Amino acid sequence: MARISFAGGSYQSQSPNADCEYTQNWIPEAIESGVGASGIALYETPGLNVFATLTGMKQLITGFIFAGRLFFIAANLQNQYLWEVFQNGGSINRGTLGPAGGPASLVANNASQLLACSSGTLWIMNLVSNILTELDTTSGNVLIGPVAKISFSDGFFVAQIANSQTLQVSSLLNGTASGWSPLNFTIVSVFADQIVATLVDHREVWVWGPKQTIPYFDAGAPIFPYLPVPGGFIEQGIAAAQSPVKLDNSVMWIGADERGWGVAWRANGYLPTRISNHGIEQEWQSFPTIADAIGYPYQDRGHSFAHWYFPSAGKSYRYDVATGLWHHATYGVNGQAHLSQCHVFAYNQHLVGDRQSGNVYTMSIQYSTDNGTPIQRVRRGPPVLAELDYMHLHRFRVYVESGLGPQPPLLDGRGNPRDPQMYFRDSRDGGHTWSDTVSLDCGQAGDFGKLVEVRRLGRARSWVPEISTTDPIQWRIVDAYLDAPGADFKGQQQRLAKQVAQVA
Repeated sequence: MARISFAGGSYQSQSPNADCEYTQNWIPEAIESGVGASGIALYETPGLNVFATLTGMKQLITGFIFAGRLFFIAANLQNQYLWEVFQNGGSINRGTLGPAGGPASLVANNASQLLACSSGTLWIMNLVSNILTELDTTSGNVLIGPVAKISFSDGFFVAQIANSQTLQVSSLLNGTASGWSPLNFTIVSVFADQIVATLVDHREVWVWGPKQTIPYFDAGAPIFPYLPVPGGFIEQGIAAAQSPVKLDNSVMWIGADERGWGVAWRANGYLPTRISNHGIEQEWQSFPTIADAIGYPYQDRGHSFAHWYFPSAGKSYRYDVATGLWHHATYGVNGQAHLSQCHVFAYNQHLVGDRQSGNVYTMSIQYSTDNGTPIQRVRRGPPVLAELDYMHLHRFRVYVESGLGPQPPLLDGRGNPRDPQMYFRDSRDGGHTWSDTVSLDCGQAGDFGKLVEVRRLGRARSWVPEISTTDPIQWRIVDAYLDAPGADFKGQQQRLAKQVAQVA
């Protein structure tokens, strides 16, 4: 038998004959020692468990932690609300905000002021008295227009005025009505379009239009303290206002310009660097829209992830900075988008807000289901060929860490103990059609020597293996091997070595 290039990220080329790799709810991880049993292993993505429930809410839009206090903006079918969630899982509704359906953001300053942007309106809560007050966004005496997003940098609140080219700032450390003047604004004139998105990173205010981007820095200027960064103009705009994320000491977003849209970018200084691949881009550009994409970052077990959720398409994707690889994040067994819509690291745990209920979940590998729903994990490897000559496929072996079944064991339909199951199918025409699915035993608790393999697979010119799992245990795949005289294992090993080198 010979090792084949099996572990990796999602890359579904326009022709499945070229490559039809698919990774769902697996994290490819490079073995950094360089002397392990494989170059890349597959580890399970975390599951979800309810931490708190915000009664009557239909979705959690955004979260924010400040001074040890955790806040969410949540919505029902009518309105958005400001909620505080406590360490014991309790919660309190701090007040009604704007109507449902509009943009929402949360920031705070070191004067104990929390600002909530909700459907164009700003609300301020004093973190000492917990009194929530609406700021005027209609008369022009406080805010000069409805606010699309609120940010904070260098003591100033920065308001992105909706449907305009305008940014407005508050007075230093004063987000109350008295801290806003209709004179403290600037019009972004380095590009002709309206502002689509803003984000503060490294004390700079990044301002995206649909075709260009410009970061602003605090120059201490009068009236409006920020000025464009010299040499910072970027000839790449943004496709989705809620897609920018801060991650790995940089900024990432889903881009657009006058030539097209649907590419994920990372700022290398002020140079945009493409991080998506053609397979992912082909999927995105097939969606009815990507303008509603929502992004959040998180870091888990040394992997920094950018998570993007596309509501119209019902899909979620994750980009792993550590490897540069992508995987699909799903919920249930039908490929629905992952439940999470926003993320906060609070109380020493990853907390995510549900896109379809009032639940706040703890996201952790301690949980092997998504709040009781099985997690379907799928890995489809790249094709194995012998220059399109027939290969006789004797055995395919998956090096899975066996013996991780629970105690007491899982039960079959008759109530008898059973092994955790891995499901296998293959394609013998390059990923166009598939065989029936067979189940493979993976060893009850303690059966660490269990071999997981399938035999007598017939012959093929272009062979593609696929495995999947749903049982609620810890799943870890180390490698895969194939016994097929005539297969191009040299080419497979070269691709594997190249892949490992790129990951490293």
